[in-house]
Amino acid sequence: MRRQPRAAALALAALLASLAAALPAAAEGPAISGSIETSAAASLGAGASPAFSLGFEEYANLRLKAKAGERGTVHAALNLVAASGSLAPPEAVLAAAPYATPFVSGGGYAAALELERLYCRITGETMDLEAGLLRLAFGYGQAFSPMDFLSARNPLLPEARPRGVLGVAASAYPSDLARIEAFAAAGRDPFETSGEGALVGALGELHGRSASLETLYAYEAPSEAYGRGVHRAGLSLKLEAGAGIVLDALYSHDGGERSGLGGLEGSLGLDYSLGGGDLYLLCQYLYRGPGSVGDLTGGNYLYAAASWRVDDYRSISLASTANLDDLSALSFLSYETEPFQGLAVLFRAALPLDRAALGIGDGEGELGPDALGYRVSFSARAKLRF
Repeated sequence: MRRQPRAAALALAALLASLAAALPAAAEGPAISGSIETSAAASLGAGASPAFSLGFEEYANLRLKAKAGERGTVHAALNLVAASGSLAPPEAVLAAAPYATPFVSGGGYAAALELERLYCRITGETMDLEAGLLRLAFGYGQAFSPMDFLSARNPLLPEARPRGVLGVAASAYPSDLARIEAFAAAGRDPFETSGEGALVGALGELHGRSASLETLYAYEAPSEAYGRGVHRAGLSLKLEAGAGIVLDALYSHDGGERSGLGGLEGSLGLDYSLGGGDLYLLCQYLYRGPGSVGDLTGGNYLYAAASWRVDDYRSISLASTANLDDLSALSFLSYETEPFQGLAVLFRAALPLDRAALGIGDGEGELGPDALGYRVSFSARAKLRF
């Protein structure tokens, strides 16, 4: 079992405690907030998975925000996890190369302590500067967001928190409706010392009365994976015309697979509210060229979701992600209630389907039971905010 990250875990915990103790001299003391979640899940297996599996997890996200002088702010966030059964990482993950995962195991559960954010922000009259372990987010995409290539959202994992990067971003505001940003980020290999995979780029954003536009250019330095480096250009457009319309696209070129249509990834989404906002509908199409990199491996996807707010404390939602190439889909049915302010309880059922599961053909679909390892899954989660 891997135990070497324990020293790092203690250091991270000590870091947050030190920040909270070192910054109370500011006009406003540090603010600590976050959430804690208790989850349980059960599933009926498929493929090579056990016939039945059960798992438990306790998860907390702790956030700290503190003033530093007149214009500075320090931000930190920490994730704490204890999990067992099907919600714990597989043995293959725990046995991976050193530092490949923050989890340690033993004594009935696997546990992890992970630094999620640690950065400072300095604000000026017309410029802002952020540096550290931060979230560099791009585009207006909803379930799919091709332009947000550093940490794109995945509709198959709706609660997953986007991972941060070590970087710096400087933003200028020529007007109240415009922003220009220059950014740089370290490569994905934390032990690379020659700058391979490092990223630099610029972003422009413009807002109008009923439309917003964002453009992006980024260059990734040559690495073992991409000997010529990668050029990326992105565009994201959001329109309010009765229904919300979002176009989000990213083109990548590396002289290999990421060229021509192979380097194109784009999505088009529509969302609309009915009944005074009680019923919310969302539909989004995604195209991924063969040179795209991400969790999804197909070329054409469709996401559809409907959420109905029963009252101020209860809601029901249905969402489905479908691979249009192999006709497989993963659907979620969720019910959420808020017994009292600050506590949210969620019940969810997940159902993967493909042609083989429906008995209308052969072949394993990307989002089918055999590929995902279960025929049906049920989960319950209680989330308390503080």
